[in-house]
Amino acid sequence: MSKRMNLVFTLLQIIAVVIAICGTLAAVYLGIIGVTGIILFLEMKDYGFLAYSVFALLTVVAMAVFSYGALFFFFTLCQRLKHATAFTPANEKGMHRIAVCCGLCGLILFQALAVTLLYGGFALFFLELLALLIAAYLAIGLVAYALELLLHRATAIQQENDLTI
Repeated sequence: MSKRMNLVFTLLQIIAVVIAICGTLAAVYLGIIGVTGIILFLEMKDYGFLAYSVFALLTVVAMAVFSYGALFFFFTLCQRLKHATAFTPANEKGMHRIAVCCGLCGLILFQALAVTLLYGGFALFFLELLALLIAAYLAIGLVAYALELLLHRATAIQQENDLTI
């Protein structure tokens, strides 16, 4: 493998780690806001805001789990590609897992968008952000699924060629 390709996949892995660190900081920040909201609304006995705060906190946790999953599978995929193993069933499974994780993130955010629209109030400030994140996660999931299908065909062709040689 050339040094340039090795550098590219190493940079992609570094970017994945940086995104994970930034995501962790954002999740902790949102978690602190959620817990503070829960405590505040418990004291105020405002059960509508309390339910919304609990829902938002659970949404952040679920998003973090699936986002970390997608980043982990991307990191391991880059590691395998650095070792010049491109068309393998493991890479195909990795792309499938990335597609599933991103698709689930999009669905979780779509559910959050629906609850936000039903709840109204100050939560409506998040509509644009939620719509953007939904589109981004679903687009990444769709691209990952298309790459999975491409890898499936390429892996089959490579295995067929390996048998004929």
